[in-house]
Amino acid sequence: MSTIEAPQHHEMEESTETAVETSTATPISPEVDKEFDYRPVTPLAPIALFFGLCSAAGFLAWEALAIGAMGFLMGAAALWKIRSSGGELGGSMLAKIGLTLSLIGVVGGSTLLTYQYIAELPEGHERISFKWFARQAPKVANGQYQLDEDILALDNKDIFIKGYMFPGRKTTDIDTFVLVKDSGDCCFGGQPKIEDMILVELQNDMKIDLRSQTTPVGIGGKLRLDNRVRISDGLRPVYTLEGYHVR
Repeated sequence: MSTIEAPQHHEMEESTETAVETSTATPISPEVDKEFDYRPVTPLAPIALFFGLCSAAGFLAWEALAIGAMGFLMGAAALWKIRSSGGELGGSMLAKIGLTLSLIGVVGGSTLLTYQYIAELPEGHERISFKWFARQAPKVANGQYQLDEDILALDNKDIFIKGYMFPGRKTTDIDTFVLVKDSGDCCFGGQPKIEDMILVELQNDMKIDLRSQTTPVGIGGKLRLDNRVRISDGLRPVYTLEGYHVR
């Protein structure tokens, strides 16, 4: 019996040693190891990405360029925070994408808007704004408007001005309308001040449709002044613009 049991004991030791060697030699899978290699993402990274995506609005309006500028700052701050964390924070890819998109929005948007600003001005016309008219607001004497000398100097001159169409009876094929300073005057029932409105008379059979409440219209043409307008005339404009160009 003893000669038979000894080999069995020897075989058990060999199988145990083999099992130990097998379990010891099996490496940990890299995929399993990566599951525990987690780094928190700094909140600035997704915020930078969000602003970067929204920076496309910079191609539409000057004010929207601030979105891209904010995204660029957020992206730069995120990258600085990640690099100074000593590898404890992640999100560098999100920050880089947000920063790049924001930079494209700011540079591309400002370039496009600058080109449009220059190209929209008809040749030989002077760009004037309603803010400028407001600074030269007519004085009142004996119930009649007295025009400023700077305004009188523009009589019969070619100017270009942007504003909003005051809604009238017609919505299509319009050749005469009142151009006002802002959408608050044209869309919410307010009566514009005398310096905040211009009567536009389109020339050469030009006609346009009523623009939306948020869409400005640019008119280039010859400015005519009317010194006979009195306060009692209500909405009768002092300024008339013979329009030859519509933007």
